[in-house]
Amino acid sequence: MTKLYEGYLTEEKLGKVLNQLFPDGGWIHNKAFPGYRFRPDYRSEKYKTIAEYNGHLHYTTAKAVLSDRLRYELVTELGYRLLTVPYFVQIDRQFFYRFLQPMGAEYGGEFTDFPQGFISEACVLPADFCMLGLSRFKHEVNHEFRGHLEEIELSLQRKCEELGTELVMPTEL
Repeated sequence: MTKLYEGYLTEEKLGKVLNQLFPDGGWIHNKAFPGYRFRPDYRSEKYKTIAEYNGHLHYTTAKAVLSDRLRYELVTELGYRLLTVPYFVQIDRQFFYRFLQPMGAEYGGEFTDFPQGFISEACVLPADFCMLGLSRFKHEVNHEFRGHLEEIELSLQRKCEELGTELVMPTEL
């Protein structure tokens, strides 16, 4: 049996997952939202859903965080469901049942065994997040992705042991 995807989640892999789980979704990739300059990663008119993969720039630049807030408010006002996937979260069984199955996805295969958190050697760590990005990160792990909190914290603890806390976690102001 094949897995939904292999390795670390990327924007491209998110698109493959969406097309596999919702083959009739007509997912539009990186095209301007009708009447606006906003270019969501993926949009399905059938499912009235915007899916965004949030890479590290969505945490390291204040402009991106503020822009995301405005765009997300816009799409929800227009009646779209918003699915955001941060780069430190993987689509595992728990993610599937919480976010994708309620949209009507059915899947009987295996999920990724790639761990949650800051596992990749090249990933940007919270010490490099801007203040707004850090606030966003804290909100996401304490609310939307609370079920993944333990794995995310463990990944940060391991990075602290490997690199030193000051390179992993921000210092208090």
